[in-house]
Amino acid sequence: MHDAASSASRRRFLRGALLLSLSPLLFSTEALAKSNKMPKGAVNYQTSPHQNQRCDHCRFFQKPHSCQLVQGTISPHGWCKMFTPAS
Repeated sequence: MHDAASSASRRRFLRGALLLSLSPLLFSTEALAKSNKMPKGAVNYQTSPHQNQRCDHCRFFQKPHSCQLVQGTISPHGWCKMFTPAS
C-alpha cells in the first residue's frame, strides 16, 4: 500500500524525468546562441574541418575569428559538433 507522500514524490520524479527527456526539444541551437557561449571542449571544437563542414560555412560563425556559440578564437577552417550549415 502506498502512502500520499510516496505518491507525491513519485509524481515529482516522473515530472522531472519527463522535463529532462524533453529538454533537447525545448532548447534549440537558437536558444543556445542567446545564452552564454560554451567552452571549446564541450562542443568538441577542432582547428581542422570535418569532411566538408567547417566553421566559415556555419550559420553561427562570425568573421573573422568568432562564433555565436563557442568561446574564444575560432578558426574559419575549424569545426565543432554545433555545426549548422549557413543558408
